[in-house]
Amino acid sequence: MAIFYLVRHGVTEWNRQRRIQGQLDIALTKEGREQARRAGQALMGKGIEYIYTSDLGRARETAQLIAEKLQLPIAGTRRELREIDFGRWEGMTLDEIKEKEPEAYALRQENMIDTPTPGGESFRMMAERSLGCIQDLAARHPHDKIAVVTHGGPIIYILGAIEEENIQSRPLYKIANCSITIIGYNHDGDGWQVLKVNDTRHLDTP
Repeated sequence: MAIFYLVRHGVTEWNRQRRIQGQLDIALTKEGREQARRAGQALMGKGIEYIYTSDLGRARETAQLIAEKLQLPIAGTRRELREIDFGRWEGMTLDEIKEKEPEAYALRQENMIDTPTPGGESFRMMAERSLGCIQDLAARHPHDKIAVVTHGGPIIYILGAIEEENIQSRPLYKIANCSITIIGYNHDGDGWQVLKVNDTRHLDTP
């Protein structure tokens, strides 16, 4: 079985401000870097052999700090693991979007899954590319343990696809910064399994 440890990147200042980052490159805060080190510590002894990451800076920095703990190189950066492209809404808060673009916001609320943001992409587009990436990695590493550093959106929708959640509904999960979510793929017929979601115990230790 292939085992994936999905790690959301460490916290950024825009996370704290609840400002949409999307595919903009926003650096980790000091706290975010410490979260990444703790995630790396939590992954020690798990037998992880490969580390893959989104190509956005906040994920790459998180992955590098984890890699230092695990004493592994980064096996690859994958553009498909990026957060959703929010187009011209990137850099804005939800209140700013509602104020500046009320019609576009209302239209997207009617079908958040399939309606792209202005100049960006839809949640379905992000879900398909990120799940496709994980499926490709499972085919490349059918019996390995892999750490994948990505973003909240891809993790949420990968889980939704595995559990066959109604993609038209709102996501069932919230994924915290530097939480660890574990999924597995059994090539002998059982397919995908969700093993653990949003584990943050390593972030609570002193």
